[in-house]
Amino acid sequence: MEIREVYEEQLEGNFVHINWCLYRDDFNCIQESLAFADFVKTVRRRALKTVFGKMTALKYWHEYLELIGKDIRDYITLQEQTKFGEFLAAKENRHKLKPLYVSGQNKYERGFSAKTVNRHQADIKEYYVFLKNYEYTKLAHEELPFRNPSLSRIKEEKVLPKVMTMPEVRMLISACTTLRDKLIVIMLVTMGLRVGELCSLTLKIIDYSNGTFNMLEREYLDLETGTLKTGPRNLKGNKVLFSLLQKYFLLERDACEHCDNILVTLASTAGQTAGSPLSQGAVKALFKRLKARTGIRNCHPHTLRHTFATNFLRLRKKNDKITLAQLQKLLGHKNLNTTLIYTHLDYTDLDIAVGTTFEDFVAESIGTVLEGI
Repeated sequence: MEIREVYEEQLEGNFVHINWCLYRDDFNCIQESLAFADFVKTVRRRALKTVFGKMTALKYWHEYLELIGKDIRDYITLQEQTKFGEFLAAKENRHKLKPLYVSGQNKYERGFSAKTVNRHQADIKEYYVFLKNYEYTKLAHEELPFRNPSLSRIKEEKVLPKVMTMPEVRMLISACTTLRDKLIVIMLVTMGLRVGELCSLTLKIIDYSNGTFNMLEREYLDLETGTLKTGPRNLKGNKVLFSLLQKYFLLERDACEHCDNILVTLASTAGQTAGSPLSQGAVKALFKRLKARTGIRNCHPHTLRHTFATNFLRLRKKNDKITLAQLQKLLGHKNLNTTLIYTHLDYTDLDIAVGTTFEDFVAESIGTVLEGI
């Protein structure tokens, strides 16, 4: 069982990766998985990374069905559904590498976290609902696997978001060698963007008169390099950010007139040419380099999104005008319960004056690092 890329020829001899599909062998594509992947991408408008995650769940599920001698059109008993968790517990988890080497090969830990198992079950449930709605299976709705979450879900251990301190953020900015890299760090920590959203930003969304980034129109975003995961929103910039943005446009991005993305590749590499849109992989690679330079343990772009939310709520303790609903809107959370996780963090380690605005906090926290640039 293997997950493979699906390509489409758009220009003569130019093939573009458009989706993922599950194969039983070299020539046997599982057509239901291809139809489901197309549904997730085009109807639900999810990113290819999300599609790949769902294909991973289906890969494990089809392997399990082969093991117990059943097909997706067969009824799966509750006991068989429960044993799927045991099947995953025996799998090698390649995201968790043990510090052991056997015959020169990496040794991986076995099993997956409860969160991963539950996510795979949710993806499989969505797959079966799709199969039912589009008549790929004749099972009744009550016979579909993982319909009863109280019986199939595993209790998850709550893990609070990891955040950086503002001195660590200043270390990151100082370790950056280009204005673009400094801009990436500052945009993430002062706007709470996801990596996909950051890479999708184009020049058209910048509103200099109001000091905002209007992520309201999808046609103003480059959805090939990123995604606007949870719908449109309007994000307010700050003086530090816009000052660095103008210097970046003048000194580093000036020659890239053919590209509409704000963030671009500055030098040609094996995978990208200079002036092409910056990819999510390039941003993650940047943070790996910054981690090596600074020694900061939780050095990841999404950690800066958590840091933004934490700092915003720290200010809420000193400013009555700041609300949880505002943070939910800024982060693009569909459900307020997702935002509430930040209320469990400790906010006692930062001395902030009463009535401080977020813009003043940003200017005071990171503005000094950019002086003289």
